[in-house]
Amino acid sequence: MKFSKFVILMIIGLLLFSFLPVSIAAEQGSYKTKDEVVYTTLNPNGSQKEMYVVNSFQIKEKGDLEDYGDYKSVKNLTDLSELSLAKNKVSFTASTDTFFIKEILRRSHYHGILISLIS
Repeated sequence: MKFSKFVILMIIGLLLFSFLPVSIAAEQGSYKTKDEVVYTTLNPNGSQKEMYVVNSFQIKEKGDLEDYGDYKSVKNLTDLSELSLAKNKVSFTASTDTFFIKEILRRSHYHGILISLIS
C-alpha cells in the first residue's frame, strides 16, 4: 500500500514538472578569422546606388555567433538558416567550416567609407 502511494505521488510529481518551461542553452560558437569585402553598386551615371559587405567567417567552433555593424538588411549566403538583425547586432548559427553573410550598409555610412578608401 505504501509503495503504490509512493509511485502515484512520484508520477503526479513528474507530470507536474514536465509542464514547466525548459530553457535550452544554445552552444556558443567561435571563429578563427573574419574577412570583409566591401562592394558598391553604381547607377548608369556613375553615382553610388548601394554599398554592401560580404563577410566570410572561418569557423573554429560551430554554434551561435554574432557580428556587429550598422546594416539595413542581412542575407545568409551559406545555407537556408535564418539570420537575426536587431539594432546593430547580427546573430546566426554557423554549422559549416566557412560561413558567408551579405550585409547591406545604411546609406549614411557611404561617404565615410569612400573618403577613407580614397585617402
